[in-house]
Amino acid sequence: MSSDDFNAPATSAGDPSLIPGVYNYCDHWCDRCRFQNRCLLYRQQRRLEAALEVNNVAGDDALDALLFEEEPEPTAIASASERASVLATLSEFEQEPAEVDTQQAEARERRRRQFKDAHVLTVRTREYADLTHGIIRALRPSVEARADDVVLAALDTIERFAYTVAVKTWRATGALFDLADKAGDEGDDREWSQSDGNGCAKLVRLLIAESCYAWEVLMQIGRATADGVPAKMVERLEWLDAAIAADFPHAMQFVRPGFDEVDEGWTR
Repeated sequence: MSSDDFNAPATSAGDPSLIPGVYNYCDHWCDRCRFQNRCLLYRQQRRLEAALEVNNVAGDDALDALLFEEEPEPTAIASASERASVLATLSEFEQEPAEVDTQQAEARERRRRQFKDAHVLTVRTREYADLTHGIIRALRPSVEARADDVVLAALDTIERFAYTVAVKTWRATGALFDLADKAGDEGDDREWSQSDGNGCAKLVRLLIAESCYAWEVLMQIGRATADGVPAKMVERLEWLDAAIAADFPHAMQFVRPGFDEVDEGWTR
């Protein structure tokens, strides 16, 4: 997993109710998610919020007690300082390959990030997000004055997903760099279809579909607003969806943990 992926918390082996990785390919709209109680990230967010509330009343000791009442799980990944300490004990001859490998890895990561930043999908989704932010900010006062709950819900959906689409698209394009770096070798079909890039691309396409519907709400008779702007934004999203489908033809085959699975304890 690359450095731009989530620094996701480790799953709790002692709690079978959790769905491993369910937070990686969701829309992060926790209030409406049916997997709240099965998501480790959601639990940790609520835990932090509770800790902050306790800290406001009871001070740092209570905060520490709440945050650290469970002993941290051991990890096989050493910290950067620990790795540096180990390397320092090696001979000069032994350090040289490690230093070369590190330099090569850092150079590759810089090229990867530059590729992602410059990719047309990244550029176009960021443009969409910035435009959306300005449009929603301009529309919201008049819509709130009309007290149209349907349109308000549509605005919330559009606003919430705009930057998620941009961020997840940026993350997905890293897989295109990796594929080009391997001379187009996708490897095992199952492995590629379940790659992080395809998972992000699938989520983006789902968010685009929901965003298109929300923009179309703004064009309904009796609710029409913004003088044709929603139609133009739908056109942008349709272009993005087609482009993502072309670059990630296997994306919709990706099985998102929880959302696209069926288990004895729950259904899709």
